[in-house]
Amino acid sequence: MSFINNKESLIKRRLLRRNQTLEENILWEYLRKNNAGLKWRRQVGMGFYIADFYCHSKKIIVELDGNHHYEEKK
Repeated sequence: MSFINNKESLIKRRLLRRNQTLEENILWEYLRKNNAGLKWRRQVGMGFYIADFYCHSKKIIVELDGNHHYEEKK
């Protein structure tokens, strides 16, 4: 899996981290406090995608769908 760290992707990932959904916030707080020695990252660029949460040591990706996926785009 290749990581893309170009400037456009970096800006988008920063915006996603700053504007998390309620569901992402709840899960992030849980992962930070109950990590069992695992290090998690938020909004990680992977190929052409951005994963919500990623644990490198265990190769785990968590993609969390919030309500914004069900809203109509304007």
